[in-house]
Amino acid sequence: DQRVSYGQLSALLALSAAKNPSTASPEKSSSTTEAESDDQTLSVGETLCRKLLRTITRYADAHSLDRNHEIREFLEPIERRCAVRNEKAALQQLLPAYAGYTLSLVTGNPLPLLIGAAALTGPDPMMEENTNVHGFRGLGSRTGDMETAGLLDENEFDE
Repeated sequence: DQRVSYGQLSALLALSAAKNPSTASPEKSSSTTEAESDDQTLSVGETLCRKLLRTITRYADAHSLDRNHEIREFLEPIERRCAVRNEKAALQQLLPAYAGYTLSLVTGNPLPLLIGAAALTGPDPMMEENTNVHGFRGLGSRTGDMETAGLLDENEFDE
């Protein structure tokens, strides 16, 4: 029986947030049951997060630990990594605008400013990851709160 740290699990979930879309693919076959269609509506990251949160809450309950603290300890590295990646993406998106503004001031030509501003109108490259991490945070807060987590929430995917 190998032990796995929260850091390893957090890294796995963070990678899932970065690489997979925040919603499941809309493809559904007509021969699926209702339980199977519920599983298909979850994204890869949501499914992984639910399974990992269930494992963490079981571990916390078995060792008389605070569920909310354990879940926060698990999710904080994911949120920090997402924040760092957001800062890097924002810098990469703003750099052409600042360069264009500087060139426009130096040369007196508005064309570099317009080209730099065009870089700001592109889609947000971090939107999917931010959506995933926000969903993970919501799942974590719901699972960690003993008063609002019902038996159905805790045993939702026990099979």
